[in-house]
Amino acid sequence: MTTVERVFSEKVGERVEEGDFVEVEPDVIMIHDGSGATALRVMRDELGVERVEDPDKVVLVFDHSVPPSSVEAADRQNELLRFAEEHGISKVHVDEGVCHQILVEKGYASGGRLVFGGDSHTPTCGAVGAVGIGFGGTDMAFAMVYGELWVRVPPTIEVRIVGRPRFPSTAKDVALRMVSEIGAGGAEYRALEFTGSVSGWELGDRMTLCNLATEVGAKTAVVSGEEVVEGAERRVEIDARHVEPCVSRPGRVDDVVPVSEVEGVEVTRVFVGSCTNGRYEDMALFAGVLEEMGGPCEHVRIVVVPASRTELLKAVKDGVVERLVRMGVLVCPPGCGPCLGEHMGVLGRDDVCVATSNRNFPGRMGHRDAEIYLASPVTAAVAAAEGELKDPRDVLGG
Repeated sequence: MTTVERVFSEKVGERVEEGDFVEVEPDVIMIHDGSGATALRVMRDELGVERVEDPDKVVLVFDHSVPPSSVEAADRQNELLRFAEEHGISKVHVDEGVCHQILVEKGYASGGRLVFGGDSHTPTCGAVGAVGIGFGGTDMAFAMVYGELWVRVPPTIEVRIVGRPRFPSTAKDVALRMVSEIGAGGAEYRALEFTGSVSGWELGDRMTLCNLATEVGAKTAVVSGEEVVEGAERRVEIDARHVEPCVSRPGRVDDVVPVSEVEGVEVTRVFVGSCTNGRYEDMALFAGVLEEMGGPCEHVRIVVVPASRTELLKAVKDGVVERLVRMGVLVCPPGCGPCLGEHMGVLGRDDVCVATSNRNFPGRMGHRDAEIYLASPVTAAVAAAEGELKDPRDVLGG
């Protein structure tokens, strides 16, 4: 059995296989200030009922607009806080960080658990062996009211990772290469099961890899301790030792090329953060490379948004935040930040941004004409220092 089949079988109480439709109760139901507001509206206006089957399973996180970027956002969040209090929902995390980071940090996601999340990047919690599936606000309303959802068990694609990336390449470069290999939609309603060396990677690197699984259409992703996934419908192998520093060119996450192919593109903005690369290690790596290169170019505006309060405190304690601020970097409160174009760094018409986040669709971070290159913290630091995209190997060696 694949890991996903095994987890679903345990939850249902009988053996299930890919393609089976099952009515299943999750261990965790996560909503945030975006999907939660939609779920509440559906419960009231369409279902005509406002109740929560099992409040102890519900986790509410404010991360998409923190602090609130508008009166409307503030009102939505206040309404959700009242809803949580009225229905006995105690797992409430306000302004603590990105929901996916919180799920892992607080132990809500762990090996063998089934997580239903009101956000497309819920597969991120597969880094700790959980099966996380993202749903829209309507589905989350049903999950809260009835405590279960109908789900089709997805077939599995095994992604075998050989070795580790060699500096200045990083796990983000491996993840982007994976997206390029499979292609947008190439894993539509599939599960990705990562095998090989990845089980020994640092937690943050595993989260980065699972996070990008969403961009190939995967229903879920999980890091497996298996040598071979019996029952996988397809296998993809990536040798991390030979992955070059790369970027996703504007418009498509799967339009991945080596940085050497886009050298010279002038950059106006750099964003380091999000559920993809907003952890302490990412901030420290970015700061270290930027310092080594003499600091940022004067015309590049840089925003760093920690993935959580915990990660921010690590960076404060270790002096990373002070080093960034002294270099002129704007360090913002934990959360999603400009990743979704909500606030704290929205892009203008003429901006060219190098971002460590996970999406670069037109209009994703602001104006539709702005250009977004997805990259690792190392590539982002080099771009910030040079004022243009440049292959990190040319200036850092490797």
